[in-house]
Amino acid sequence: MKYTRKPFIVSDDGLYIKALNGFPGALLKHLCANLSDLQIVGLLRARNDRRARFVNIIVFGDPKTQTLRIFSTLTDGSIAKVPSGSRTVGFAIERIFIPRNMHKTIAQLNEIEWHAFWNAYQQRLHYNKLGTWLIRGMPND
Repeated sequence: MKYTRKPFIVSDDGLYIKALNGFPGALLKHLCANLSDLQIVGLLRARNDRRARFVNIIVFGDPKTQTLRIFSTLTDGSIAKVPSGSRTVGFAIERIFIPRNMHKTIAQLNEIEWHAFWNAYQQRLHYNKLGTWLIRGMPND
């Protein structure tokens, strides 16, 4: 916070794959820009544990009050053995990530499944948490 005097918000996403010790983590955008979906799932070729967590984070900072808060959305799931599906919704990992309690990648979900996933996701959404916190007057807890 020593480089700015105004409040700020920073947002980032990450994918943490258990069998790869959390890789790629916050390097998700770089990984997706340099490897195909097929190459990413290939990293797990010889692994049985395909558990993964998709994480969205927002950091709010206010140098004036020395406030720094982190809000996150965590989505547990697994990595598919083969990239599948054609739905494109903006998730970099939509063809390889299978949300927990589902048996399809995000890109394979039909309209009903997509809306169920999206509604549950939005209820946990980090933007909502930040908004609620700001509306309540930025408490310190």
